Amino acid sequence: MSTQQLLRTPDHVTPKQETESMPHKGGSKTTQSVRPRRTMLYVSGANVRHLQKACSLPADSLIFDLHEAVTDETKEQARDAIGATLRAGSFRGHEIVVRINPLQSRWFDADVAWLADQCVDAVLLTHVESVSQLQEAMSRIDQVTGRELPIMVMIETPMAVLRSEEIAANERVVCLVLETNGLESSLRLFSSSDRIGLQGSLALVVLAARAHGCGVVDGAHLNLGEARSCEFSCRQGREMGFDGKTVVHPVQLTYTNEAYTPKPKDVNRARELVETMAAANARGEAVAMVDGRMISYEQVKRARLTLDLFESIKARDLSFTA
Repeated sequence: MSTQQLLRTPDHVTPKQETESMPHKGGSKTTQSVRPRRTMLYVSGANVRHLQKACSLPADSLIFDLHEAVTDETKEQARDAIGATLRAGSFRGHEIVVRINPLQSRWFDADVAWLADQCVDAVLLTHVESVSQLQEAMSRIDQVTGRELPIMVMIETPMAVLRSEEIAANERVVCLVLETNGLESSLRLFSSSDRIGLQGSLALVVLAARAHGCGVVDGAHLNLGEARSCEFSCRQGREMGFDGKTVVHPVQLTYTNEAYTPKPKDVNRARELVETMAAANARGEAVAMVDGRMISYEQVKRARLTLDLFESIKARDLSFTA
């Protein structure tokens, strides 16, 4: 099974993204090649300088924000500013995501009407706690834009965590994005560097995403003065199975990208597993051994994913060195 069968995207072609559809392991879901999401940088629509600078930053994804980073009085100006940035089109292979205001807010309809004329890769929904809310938001987006845009969903409350499996099961949802600071407050936790109070919730969301072939991204580290604790959080997130992390400042990009890039030893090990199994299959054997241990189908599948991700990251990074 190729890596394309492991990651999913909706069964259509968006203006900025051509997909190669293949059956998903679990049923009729369709997929695309590996897209790195090591870093998803929030960019406020209220800051024109940040909007202009974002195109040159080595984030895998840019989340143009119309929600929390924009005051009530400047929502319309923020839409105009983001729209101008999108039309300029000077991106370097970034995934373009727009975080719109919540379904329950008075700005949702205006955000969706604005989206109809924009060229984006995905829409990030906030304050979604149920499948019914997700479906209503998607229905209103579809009706106004005339397109079935890929959807990302923020997981930011205890109820959203508990229902993350139902949310991830929707065919349109391509990524779950944690908002760990809000979740920490909702759970009445005391902040700690090891995030021990959040670990159960984080694990549940990763499990939900993987069960349904979604991407899953860890929440942002907001204390810009604590680089070491942010680096620890990156390593912890990678070990828990996240694809990457949301980022609130460019200073966090280098070490967050590095944390979520497969290490040379992991790439070499993955290549060894794939090649050993391929050699065994060529001999007509269904099993293979590495270092005296039998390797499983799931290990080889994971190894192929690692190799494809590594190649995608190499190609991605070249766009910033060429």
